[in-house]
Parts: sequence; C-alpha cells; structure tokens
Amino acid sequence: MRLRMWLTLIYSCTGGAALLYALYRWVIPAAVQYHGGLALFWHDVVVERMLDTLTQSTRPQRLLGAVQRNATRGDPRSVVKAIDQFCRQKEWAMNVGDEKGCILDSVVAEVNPAAVLELGTYCGYSTVRMASLLPPHAKIITLEFNPANAAVARQVIAWAGVEEKVHLVEGASGDWIPKLKEQFGIKTFDLVFLDHWKDRYLPDTKLMEECGLLRKGSVLLADNVICPGTPDYLEYVRSSPLFKSQYFKSHLEYTKVEDGLEKSVFLGSLSGCRTWSGPLWVLLVGIISGSRAQQGIQPQSIKIEGDITLGGLFPVHSRGPAGVPCGEVKREKGIHRLEAMLYALDQINSDPDLLPNITLGARILDTCSRDTYALEQSLTFVQALIQKDTSDVRCSNGEPPIIPKPERVVGVIGASGSSVSIMVANVLRLFSIPQISYASTAPELSDNSRYEFFSRVVPPDSYQAQAMVDIVKAMGWNYVSTLASEGNYGESGVDAFLQISREAGGLCIAQSIKIPREPRPGEFEKIIKRLMETSNARGVIIFANEDDIKRVLQAAKKANLTGHFLFVGSDSWGAKNSPIQDQEDVAEGAVTILPKRASIDGFDQYFATRSLENNRRNIWFAEFWEDDFKCKLTRPGIKYEPGRRKCTGEERISQDSQYEQEGKVQFVIDAVYAMAHALHSMHLDLCPGSMGVCEKMDPVEGRMLLQYIRSVNFNGSAGTGVMFNENGDAPGRYDIFQYQLSNVSNPGYKDIGQWTNHLRINPEEMQWSGGDRKVPESVCSFPCESGERKKMVKGVPCCWHCELCDGYQYLLDEFSCDMCPFDMRPLKNRTGCRSTPIIKLEWSSPWAIIPVFLAILGILATSGVIATFIRFNDTPIVRASGRELSYVLLTGIFLIYLITFLMIAEPSVAVCAFRRLLLGLGMCISYAAMLTKTNRIYRIFEQGKKSVTPPKFISPTSQLIITFILISVQVLGVFIWFGVMPPHTIIDYEEQKPPNPEFARGVLKCDMSDLSLILCLSYSIVLMITCTVYAIKSRGVPETFNEAKPIGFTMYTTCIIWLAFVPIFFGTAQSTEKMFIQTTTLTVSMSLSATVSLGMLYIPKVYVIIFHPEQNVQKRKRSFKAVVQAATVSTHLSQKSNDKQNGESKIEPDRSQ
Repeated sequence: MRLRMWLTLIYSCTGGAALLYALYRWVIPAAVQYHGGLALFWHDVVVERMLDTLTQSTRPQRLLGAVQRNATRGDPRSVVKAIDQFCRQKEWAMNVGDEKGCILDSVVAEVNPAAVLELGTYCGYSTVRMASLLPPHAKIITLEFNPANAAVARQVIAWAGVEEKVHLVEGASGDWIPKLKEQFGIKTFDLVFLDHWKDRYLPDTKLMEECGLLRKGSVLLADNVICPGTPDYLEYVRSSPLFKSQYFKSHLEYTKVEDGLEKSVFLGSLSGCRTWSGPLWVLLVGIISGSRAQQGIQPQSIKIEGDITLGGLFPVHSRGPAGVPCGEVKREKGIHRLEAMLYALDQINSDPDLLPNITLGARILDTCSRDTYALEQSLTFVQALIQKDTSDVRCSNGEPPIIPKPERVVGVIGASGSSVSIMVANVLRLFSIPQISYASTAPELSDNSRYEFFSRVVPPDSYQAQAMVDIVKAMGWNYVSTLASEGNYGESGVDAFLQISREAGGLCIAQSIKIPREPRPGEFEKIIKRLMETSNARGVIIFANEDDIKRVLQAAKKANLTGHFLFVGSDSWGAKNSPIQDQEDVAEGAVTILPKRASIDGFDQYFATRSLENNRRNIWFAEFWEDDFKCKLTRPGIKYEPGRRKCTGEERISQDSQYEQEGKVQFVIDAVYAMAHALHSMHLDLCPGSMGVCEKMDPVEGRMLLQYIRSVNFNGSAGTGVMFNENGDAPGRYDIFQYQLSNVSNPGYKDIGQWTNHLRINPEEMQWSGGDRKVPESVCSFPCESGERKKMVKGVPCCWHCELCDGYQYLLDEFSCDMCPFDMRPLKNRTGCRSTPIIKLEWSSPWAIIPVFLAILGILATSGVIATFIRFNDTPIVRASGRELSYVLLTGIFLIYLITFLMIAEPSVAVCAFRRLLLGLGMCISYAAMLTKTNRIYRIFEQGKKSVTPPKFISPTSQLIITFILISVQVLGVFIWFGVMPPHTIIDYEEQKPPNPEFARGVLKCDMSDLSLILCLSYSIVLMITCTVYAIKSRGVPETFNEAKPIGFTMYTTCIIWLAFVPIFFGTAQSTEKMFIQTTTLTVSMSLSATVSLGMLYIPKVYVIIFHPEQNVQKRKRSFKAVVQAATVSTHLSQKSNDKQNGESKIEPDRSQ
C-alpha cells in the first residue's frame, strides 16, 4: 500500500513536471509568437527573471557568454550571427533582430553616414551591425542608461573589433543630447537610430532639433514603433512639415508579432535652433544686462553720426584669459578691418552719386574674438527696437515724458569669425536686421531657413571645399586624410569637404582628425602617427589655424617625414609665411587656396596718414599706436612703465613700422558698399526725387532692405563683381598657390591657377619635393597589373585588393574575371582569350616510335612465318599444325600489328572507321582460331574417354566455319556501332587541360570513349578467357597429341599482359598526356599479345622447318583409335596419381641410400 502511494506521488510529480516543461518549452512560446503584449511579458518578465534566479546571471551576461563561445574575435558579422542564434534557439533578447536588422543595414548603406547617434545600446547588437558597414572615418555615439548593459556592450563591441568607431556613453539621453556637440565636437548627425525607452522618442527628437544636431537630410530610424509602440512619435514625424517619413513593416524581434521601423528624413528647421519670443527676449536682455552690471562691463563703441546708422562688428581685441573678456589689440584683423569700414563710409559720404544728401553713420563694436561677448555687444543694435512701457512714467507737471528717438541700426557689417556671426545672426534675425559679413565662411551660414538675414561678400567654405575637391581630383588622388582645428571654421570646412567628396564620388577619406582647442603635449606627434596608419593617403586636406598648421609641420619634420605628406591648405594657410617659418622643407609642394583679392591702394594712402590727432573717432587707435610702434602713451590714470619708450605722436605708419594691408580689407569695403548700394536702390524706389531720407524709409524696413541687398550687382573695390545668390553667398573666386622651394630663384608661393566655379590650373608650373615635376600619388590602392581584378574593400570604394584571374579565367572588366570558352585559353596578360592549340600523336613522338617499332618487327616476323608456311605448305609440320586455322590465326596476328599504325595515324573519318573495325577484329580472329583449335582437342580427348566414336565438327572445314561464325559476331557488332554512331573526329579540350593554361592543348582524336574502346575489345577478351579455360582443361593431353599446351602457355601469358594493361590504361585517366599513354599502352599490349601468340605457336615450327628439316618428316598416323587408347591411359594415370595423393601409396625410399 505504501509502495503504491509512493509510486503515485512520484508519477504525479514527474507528470506535473513534464507538463510544466512542455508548457514552458513549447506551448506558451508558440502562443506568445503572435501576441505582442503577451510576448513581452513572457520573455521580459517571466523567463528572464526565472533564468536570472536559476543561473545567478543576467540575460546580457548570458548573451555575452554565447558571443565569446561561438563568435570569431574581430569578425562583426560572426558576432551578429552568434547573437541571432542565441536569441532564436536559447533565449529571446530585445535586440533589433535579424529581420529588422536587414532593414537597418539597408538604411545605413543608403545614408553612408559619417556620424551616427544611437539611443539605446542594450548589448551592442545594433551598434556592431552598423559599425561593420561604416567607412573607416565614421563614428557612432551610442547612449545606454543601464550601466550593467553598457558594461556588456563594451565587451561585445570589443569582441567584434569595432571599438575604434564607437563612443559608448552611459547616462540619460535627455542629459547627454545637449552636451554632445561640446563633448564630442559633433556638429550634426547623418543618422540617428532610436531604440531606447519608447516614451523618450518624441522628447529626444525635439531636443535634437533644438540643439541643432539634425541637418537637412539627417535620417531618423525608430524601432518598435508598433510593438510596444510610439503613437505620439509617429503622429509627430508623419504630420510635421520638418520630416518626410516612411514605414517599414516587419515583426517584433525573433517573433511573429507585427512591428516595424519608421524612417524619417529631416527636411531642415523652419527657424533657428532656439527661437525667442518677445517676452523671452526681454528676459534675455535683462539677464545679459544684469550680467554686464555684475562684471562691470560697459560696451565700448565707435559712434559716427549719420542719417542712417550701420552697425559694425570687428575683433579689435583677441580673446582674453579666464574671467577677462578681451585680450591684446589685434592690429591687422582688428584695426585694419575697422579702419576699412571707416574709410568706406568716408568714400560713400563724399560720393555725390551714391546716396546723395544722405549721410551714413555707424555704431562699431568690438567682439573680442569671442562669440558670447559679441552677443552681449550686439544687444546695442536692437535696444531701439525693444518696446519700453512708459505708461506709468509722468513728469513733475503730470505730462508724459518726451523720450528722445533712439538710435536705430538698419544693417550690420560683420562679424569676422563664423562662430561669432552665427551667434549674432540668431539675434539679428529676430529683429529683421540684415547682416553682411566680410570674413565668415562657415557653410552652415548658407542655410537660408535659419540665417535668412545673413549675407556675405566672401564665398562660403563649401565653395572652398569644392575647389579643394577639384584640386585633389586634378592631382589624380583618390585617398586623402583631413585635419581640422576644433571649432566652427575647421570642422565646418572639413564637413563640407567630406559632403562634397561623397556626392562627387571617386574620393575616399582615410582619416578625419580633429585638432583639439587645447592640445596636450605630444598631441601633434600622435596626429602624425595616426596619419601614417594609412601611409598611402599622402594627401592631407587641412582646415586649421596658423598655429595648428605650424605645429603639424613641426611634428612631421620631427618624425623625419619631410616630403611624405602632400598638404592642401585652406584660406587660413593661404599665402602666409608665418605657418611655414622654419618648416619650409616640410611644406614644400603644399597647394593652398586663397579668395581672390587685391590690395586697395586708396586704403593704403588713407591708413598711412592716420595719426593720433586726425583719428580720434577710433577709440582703440591709441592701443594700436602703442602696439605698432612699441612705445607707451602718457594717459590720465595710466602709470608710466619705466624702461619703455614714450610715444611722441610723430611716428608715421609704414615709415616707422612695418605695414602690409590685411587680406580682408577689400571685403570689408565691399560689404559697406553693398549695404550702401542696397540703400541707394531702396531710396530710388521709395523716395523718388526726395532729398534725404523720406518717411517710407524712416524707419528702414529690414526685410525689404534684405531684398535690395540680395539684388545688388556692382564692381567692388578690386574691380570684381559683388553680388549675392539666393542664400546670400558671394560667388567663389579663389587663387591657387603652391609653395616651391627647389630649383627656383625666388622660393615662396607661386600662383598656379584659379577657381571660379571650376578649376583652371597649370600643371607645368607645379613642382614637388626636391623639384620633381611628376605629381606624387595619394591613392589607397595602386592600379592592378594586367590580368588582375579589383576586389573592393567594403565601405571604401577607392580601396581594393588585386586578385589574379587564375586558371582559365580572363579579365572580363576591372572588377570581375570570367572563364574562357571551352575551346580557348587566356592570353598571357589575361586581357582576353585565344584559341587553344590542337595536337595529335605525331609519328616522331617517343610515344609513337616504340609501338611502331614493335609493330614493324611483328609484321616482319608474321610475314616471315606466313611465307615459310606457304613455302613448306605440304610438309608434315605445316599439315600437322592445322594449315587452315593457322593461316586464319596468322592473319589475325598480322591485323593486330597493323592496328598500331591506325591508332597513331592522324584521325579522320576513314581512319576512325578502320580503327573501330580492326581494333577488335585482329584479336577476335586470333582468339577465335585458337579457341576453335583448343576446343577441338578438348572434345576429341573427352569423347575418347567415353566412346570410340569421334566427335562431330572436327574436320578442317567445320573448324573454319566455327571460326568464321565467332568472328562474324565481332564484325556484326562493329557494323551496328557504325549505324548507331557513325565514326567522326572530335577535339577534346578537357584531356590536356592542366592548371597552367599555357600548357593547355586540344587533342584531335576519334570519337571513341574509353568505355566504347573496352566494349570493342570485350568480345575478344571473352574469347581469350574461354580459350584459356579450354587450355587449362586440356593440360593433361599426352605430349604426342598435346598441341594445346603451347596454346595454354600463350593464353596464360596473354592474360598477364592484359591484366597489366587495365590499371595502366585507366590509371592515366587524369593525366594531361592521357591520350599518348593510353594509345601507347594499348598498342604495345596488343603487339605483345600478338608476339606471344606468334612466338609460342609458330616460331618453334619455323625453326624446325628451316634449321632441322630432318625432323620435318611424317610420323605415325594418329587414328582416332590411337587417340582413344591415349585418352584411356591418360585417365588411368590420373587416377593413380590421385590415389597417391589420398595416402594409399607407400613412402618412397631415399634414393641417395
């Protein structure tokens, strides 16, 4: 009873366990395959927590273990495959999965991004998948909130070998997105993959928009938009005019639940990054004003009265140290450019034809080369536009106050640096104040949707980048690196170069390196080492400031790489000597670019006459004076420094100091004139016939003025046209220089060409390191040799490996090989195919000489035997040998020797026909005759044992009939073969086709396969084997009657010959000389078998006939009765022999005793 209870309990437990396991393993997983919520709950809650408890590990850790066990280190695709296998066969995980992964791959391949942002790393599956498809210079920044997941992802990424392309950041997306630009120097992302918390999709997308991380054309790819689902995000991207969206239907990772990805292309913002409304703007002004009050900073400016006031922004001072906004005065970029504006205003105000009776005034501010400080200063331009509430203000008499009309700036000239112009443009746009820059070249300022009131008289860096791309292509280079100083100028320039090079195609970037603002010691040596990692990329495109350029050249010289790098420098290098000072040998051959400009003689005369007395309007001129003449002015409140020379005020510019007109002076003058021409055209349209500013121009409406600015077209100060396109950009005009050192009388920069929408360069004027006139190469891969195809490197279209077209392939095109037709072989250079030479077995070949020699000897010997037999036809030996069958047998032997000549002769239809006929016929005749003769002897003696009556068909006539019947079977088979498959020749191109196609030959031969040849001989072999059997059975015939013994020896030897023939013949099937070996083997084997028959059966008889005629006499006639007696005796002796073998005889005594 107790046993039954225990058995019941055990059965219940095991049955319950089995049921639970079945539910866990098959039933529930099958059910959740089609239900999204249930699938997520089952896999992400139930199964994960249960396995975490049982294994004391987390799902990401188990996934990592699967990768380390099954994936090949350094192979990203192997890692992806290992994760997919783990998730499908072992344990579900929330990767993007293999099905949606293919969609992700196609989007990455389509966008070909240089900068990727991934929100939600998890275990690094999608990170590895994307990184494996990116070009070498591209980067992925991936954000993961969970530190445990991030730790696993780092190991997965390292195992895949893509860690160089990936920056993994731990933290919340909302905290990190605003810091990405600052932390990583990323301007915008080409691709954003959203796969984190679904409720963060929409807020993070809007945050990226606000922070300017999306450019026009940026692609957002969002996962799990159906399951678990992101309805608010889908509604936003599908209804917003900022995005163009496309849905890709798929399934939730590793299930059958419907899911999908949403691809959204960013079309560009409708306004700036952060638009400030009126109240917010007032708040901002209050904050900045409060900041000024706290720091004690009061805006210093130059004020020039006029009917219309223009603003001016110039970097009069350099950036100050920490806590101090401004540093030292900048003589050229600051004072020269500022004075150029003052000079232009003087010229315009004195011109009776331009703005007659209207005086232009100015409010000029110092930006101190700092964007934040410039923003504060620029508030001066908009204060007049901010409405002040004076409703509560009353004078003492109770009347409202009379507030003087504030100064109103109608347009701004500046700024200099692109980062400053961007900051200021965002403010001026809010108040519709047009802005014309004389030096800002950042490509993003061409975005008319964000900087619609910005124009510039210098071409943007995108033109410069286009010019540099054209230069690189003109040099024949397709593999270069880029260097950029951290900041808007360098990074924007390189971004434009990369974008244009991608669109143009045929140009690949080996390295894209950024020089930090504050480089650490050894930083430039590291940069040179990185450049040398791709040493084939000798061309280096450099958008950097002067100091960075100089230190790069110093590092290259220190690394003993003088003459290796081929620099292409932007306008920051231009034709300046300061970056290359003491590094001239490293810079030799450098090609640089500079906006086309000219020195303005009128400005030189104006500036040379400036003094402390006549230039009091410039409040910073005294600082310039001290710096330029290295002296000190005595000013109230300034303590005199002992040891420093006092300024007399009598110093003269260009006489007592070095002076060279700054390069952007021309553009400052053109910017002021552009504003003046726009105001002049506006005045003509709004105030026709009016003297001075009319009511319609008071105040000047900014948006209308912008239209007039964009419409100006006049010759500037250098004689070149000044105009703007729809984005406010000036046309691109550049001079191309090359720094030449060797073989020139005057080392320096030489003008080698120009770029105006297209490149015009004179290669004959160029020379490189050491005076070499040949353009050096900067290519990823050198052209393949003849007969080699290009095997492209994935993701780098300019790089390839050269692979030789092997075997019988030829170069179909530069990327692929193809097999030559079966009857052809490749040319030596593998550029095409040529006919394969045709060969046949020649009479002079060693493979033919030996068989022919044996055949000739055999024919001569056979002919001699036949002649002897004919001569002595009636002699006893000839009659006793059976004359009729002997002549038949000798004919067969003769034909066997004859077939050798047919096998070696040049194949033709006739030769092939005779080969078929005679190949087996000679052997068939020989063996049919021997078989008939052996069979006759066997039957006679067998019959003699039983009866005295002779057997039938033993007469010569019967023997001939039997022989010819046996021969007719062979002949009939051959003629049937003729009917089924008429004889013809073929050229076999496979027989002699060795690995080296140079030795390939087509073999001219008869259309006889090995099988058909063996079938042709098979009947003769059957006759031979049958004859051998009868010879064995007839071995006991007495010598007096034993004509079968020579036949037996003949058959034994022949069998040995043909047994040796088989392995030799078929063992050469794969040999390149198959035909020669098989033909020789066959003919020699046949000749040897014929020789054995001839030698065993007839040579002894001929010897007796010729050399011992006394033995060629009639012996006792053998009657059938004698044959019977001989057979009886033979049988009796055989029985006695058998009895002895059975032990019935006594032991024979030793005869030696």
